[in-house]
Amino acid sequence: MRKESSAPPLGDLQLAIMGFLWRTEGATLGEVRAAIEKEHPVALTTVATVLSRLKTSGLISDLKGPGARIYVPAVSQGEVRNAHIGKLIDRLFGGRAADLITHLVRESEIDSAEIDRLRKALKKRRR
Repeated sequence: MRKESSAPPLGDLQLAIMGFLWRTEGATLGEVRAAIEKEHPVALTTVATVLSRLKTSGLISDLKGPGARIYVPAVSQGEVRNAHIGKLIDRLFGGRAADLITHLVRESEIDSAEIDRLRKALKKRRR
């Protein structure tokens, strides 16, 4: 049985913004837009809207900074990853995490060091 996460899955623009906020531990609207505009060329108003929605969802909070609001993550990257992985497992693998792992092992190039890490994780999980 997998752990449930309270964080909702996010779209690409939301993930880009959250990724920047996790790396910087907080930024202004202008800093967020400058950081993501290369991969996501969107208007400042669009970034403001996404930030507002992330705040409403409880994923970020904002602080009054000197002259501008500073947006900070309110959930961890792990919580968001768990939400995305959980949805993926539910939608594509009928809720069976082992089926996802089996698929990844069969379809991905995995070197011997990664195989050893997987064995250790499975051995630890078995205990």
